[in-house]
Amino acid sequence: MPEFLMKRWHGFHVIALFVVAALFISLLMMYQWVLGVIGFVLLALMLIYILQARKSFERDLEKYITTLTHRVNKAGEEAVTQLPIGIILYDQDYQVQWANPFMMSYLPREFLGESLDKIVDGLIPAIKKGDTETELTLNDKHYTIYIRQEERLLYFFDMTNAAETQVLYEEEQTVIGLVYLDNFDEVTQGMDDQIRSKLMSHVTSSLNEWASENQILMRSISSDRFIAVMNHRALQDLEDTRFGVLDKIREVTGKEKVPITLSIGIGSGDSSLRELGSLAQSSLDLALGRGGDQVAIKETNGKVRFYGGKSNAMEKRTRVRARVISHALRDFVLESDQVIIMGHKNPDMDAIGAAIGVLKVAEVNNTDAYVVVDPSDINPDVQKLMEEVGDHDYLWSQFITPEEALDDLTRHTLLVVVDTHKPSLVIEPRLVDAVDRVVVLDHH
Repeated sequence: MPEFLMKRWHGFHVIALFVVAALFISLLMMYQWVLGVIGFVLLALMLIYILQARKSFERDLEKYITTLTHRVNKAGEEAVTQLPIGIILYDQDYQVQWANPFMMSYLPREFLGESLDKIVDGLIPAIKKGDTETELTLNDKHYTIYIRQEERLLYFFDMTNAAETQVLYEEEQTVIGLVYLDNFDEVTQGMDDQIRSKLMSHVTSSLNEWASENQILMRSISSDRFIAVMNHRALQDLEDTRFGVLDKIREVTGKEKVPITLSIGIGSGDSSLRELGSLAQSSLDLALGRGGDQVAIKETNGKVRFYGGKSNAMEKRTRVRARVISHALRDFVLESDQVIIMGHKNPDMDAIGAAIGVLKVAEVNNTDAYVVVDPSDINPDVQKLMEEVGDHDYLWSQFITPEEALDDLTRHTLLVVVDTHKPSLVIEPRLVDAVDRVVVLDHH
C-alpha cells in the first residue's frame, strides 16, 4: 500500500479534537483573554494546516487512482492483445464482430461478419444448448472454449500441449498380458522329448519374434504360460493387426502336424500392477471359457474386447474346466452393482430354472439380482411354476417386468441372457442394447 495512504487524515476524531479545543479556549478567555486569543490563533493555524494536508492527500489519492487505472487498463490491453488466449465477440446472428490478435492469427483474413460455424465447426450448437464450456479442434490445435452468453464473448484456451501430454500418458500406461498354450500338455503327452523340445522351440521362437516386433517384454513362467508386459501404444498396434500371432502359432504348429493354439488375457487401464495382473488373469479365464484360441482384453471399467477364436471352440470346451467359466462369471457379478437375468420369449422350464440358478449365483456374491418375466407371455406349464414362486415372497420380489428392468438400469448393470443366444428372441431386446456388459449362458 502507498505510504501516503498510511498518513491519511480521518475527519471525525480531528473534528472532535477541534471542538474540545475550542471549548477549552473559550473557557480560558473568560479568565485570561490574551491567552484565549493566542489559543484561537494557534487553533486557526492548525486548521489551515489540516485543510492543506487534506487537499494534498486528495491530490495524491487522485493521482494514485489515475495511475492505477491506467496500469490496469494497460494490463487489460496487454492481456487481450499479447497473452496466448483467443477472444472472439459475436453478434445475435452468431457472426464474428471482433477477434484479438492471437485469434486473428488462426482465422481467415476475411473473418469479420462470417458465421462462427464457418470458423469453428460445432460451436453454434454448443452456444444454443447453453453450454458454458466446450472442446473443439481448430487448425490441428485443441482448444477449450469458455462461452459467455450474456456478453456474446468466447475465450479460446490452447490445450494442445495438455491434450498431447494426456495422449502420451495414456499411450505409456502399462499393460500386462498372460499367454497360454491352450492344449500343449495334451497334444504333447507321450511325445518323444526331442520332438517336444523342437515343437516348443518353434513356438517360443515365434512368440519371441512377435514380442520383439511389437516392443513387448515376454518371459516364460511355465512350460505353457508366458507373461507379457507392454505399453498401451503397443496394445493399440496389436489390436489394429487383430493379434496375428494367433494365426502364426496355429500355422507354425500345423506344419508339425501338432495343432497348438494360444489364449491371451490382457489387463489394461489406469491401475496398479497388481490390479492389472488380476485383470489379465480374469481375461485369460474368459478367453479359455469361450473355447480358447483368442484374445480377451479387460479394462478397469469392466469392458471386455475379444479377438480371434477361429478354431472350433466346441472341440476344446470339454477340455476347459468348469472352474474357469464359473470364476469369470463370478468376476463379472462382483464388478456389477446389480444383475438383470433374462431368458427368451415365452420362457420354458429351462429358461426359468437357469434364471433362478444365476439369481442364486448373484445372491452368494452379495449382489442384487432380478429376473425379467413378461406376465402376458407365459405358457400354462410355466404358469404353474410361477404360482409356486409366488408363494415365496422373497423370491417373488426378485421377478420384475421388462419395463421395471429398463427403469432400474445403471452404468454398472450386468445383463445375463440364459437359454438363448439370439438378441431377437429375448424377452426385451432393448435391454441388450442398453447395457455395456452382457453374459450369454446357452446350452443350445
